[in-house]
Order: sequence, then C-alpha cells, then structure tokens
Amino acid sequence: MEEQILDELLKTRNFYETLENYNLYKYELLGIISDGIFDNAFLKKKITDEKEKEILREIYRAEGIIFNITHEPVMLISDTHFGDPKERLDYFRTVLEFCKQNNIKKLIHGGDVGQGSVATNKTMYTEEEHQQHQKEITNILNIYKDISNLRQCILGGNHDERYLCDNLDLLRLLADQRNILPLGYFQAFFSVFDCPISLEHETKRPTAGPQDLIPHSLTIHGHSHISSFEKKDIYLTALSDVRRSPQNTFKPGFAVMYPEKKNQTVELEFEKYNFTNYGLEKEEKAYIYKLKK
Repeated sequence: MEEQILDELLKTRNFYETLENYNLYKYELLGIISDGIFDNAFLKKKITDEKEKEILREIYRAEGIIFNITHEPVMLISDTHFGDPKERLDYFRTVLEFCKQNNIKKLIHGGDVGQGSVATNKTMYTEEEHQQHQKEITNILNIYKDISNLRQCILGGNHDERYLCDNLDLLRLLADQRNILPLGYFQAFFSVFDCPISLEHETKRPTAGPQDLIPHSLTIHGHSHISSFEKKDIYLTALSDVRRSPQNTFKPGFAVMYPEKKNQTVELEFEKYNFTNYGLEKEEKAYIYKLKK
C-alpha cells in the first residue's frame, strides 16, 4: 500500500488529495514520504531515482509542520508510561487541572504515552501478549475519556511503538476516538510564529532522518526522563516514577512554554514544575530561548 500511495503522490504532487483518497492522518502520509526518502526497510519497492526523492523532499518541506502556535501558553509533558506499575495518574490529573486553572488550551506530549509491556523486537505476538496490549490501550483510552477544552498533540515513543509492532496504532486510536492530534512516531515538526521546532522522542538521532528536512534552531526531546535546558535542546522529564537515572537526579514534572513575538525574534519562556514529597513546586529560574526565522 505504501508503494501505491507514493506512486500517486509522485504523479499528482497533491498532498491533501492523497490524504483524502487513502483516509490518512497527516503523520501517516509524512511517515510514508519519509520512508521513501530514507529507504525504509518496510518499503518493498525502493525509490532510487534522485529526482523522485527530491520531489518527496519538496513535499515534506512544504507540509511537514503539523501545527503552528502563536500567542498561547503550551503545556509540555512526556513519558507518562501508562500501564507501568510506576505510572502516576495523579500527576497527569494535576497537569489537567493546572491547564484548566491557568487557561492553557494546548498540550504537547513528547512520547511514551503507554508502557507497551511486550518487547518490540518481535515479529509475532502470542494471543496472550496481544490481549495484554489491548488491555493497556483500553486503559489509556479510558484515562483520556473525560478530557475537554484542551487540544492534545501527541508524539509516539519507543514504548508506544511496541503497540504498533503488534498492529495496534495507539496514535490513530486516540485521534479517532478522543479527538487528539497525532504527531507521528519519534519525530515531528511544529512551529511557533512560523519558526520550526523539532519534537523528538529519542535523544540519539539517526544518521539521517526527517529531522534534517526542515531547518530549525530548537529541538524538544522526550525519552531521557531527566529535565535539561541546553543551548539548542530541551529535554523533558518524565511525568511518572519510571526512572532511567539515579534517584537523586530524577524529578518528575512538566514545563509550560510562553511564546511572544518581538519584531523579527520569537521569544520562548519556559517555566519548570517538579513533583516533590511536598507537592508541586515551581523552579525559580525561567529558561529563555530566542528564535529567528
């Protein structure tokens, strides 16, 4: 099917017509385009013609930014790992209440929504393993059941990919049943006042991938479970007690981004919040990033 979709897209060069013809979400078609450009092993028919690859690059550059943000605060969370024994639904509910109280209407999730209890390096799953994944996904859909007035934009991580390997697309299910904007798996672009930002789950980039197709000066990462604000990279902490680091460096929490446009510069201010034994605490320091188009 991917080969057929690429053939039609190369013939018509009409991104949105192809979306409609094959009932795809934007992340799905962008993923197929990326597979064609970067010779993904899932494609039976490789695209070797460099002119065809350049057409796909042009389409990706034109359509690769999934949404744009202007004057609005944005909640940033990652690595909720729903289904893990150390999930913290209370943290997630606190985030939702924080958004409601502070008039935040957009939330970005940096990946690993679920735990994906069965390892991903499998080509076949037993019925028992499949049922376990089905149970986890049903639980995730129930967690998101009563959310309203908050536009959620979700990236899939390596734990969410485990469902995908089991022919269960968590992102599509969330989009179909909960009106959540799916961003794709591992990497996606959004923009703030038309300045592109790369949202990535993995902290180690592949040699070449879609993150190279659109120039950007800031990357926001999930996956690390440790919060860090560096010159061109922001690493989000986990919104769970699933630890990938020594206990003394791990502080579960979230960040809130406040964008502002100043002449030709876009200024992003990030406030960071941590969950502690004493409740939710805000860090005194705010982190400022200045982007230019």
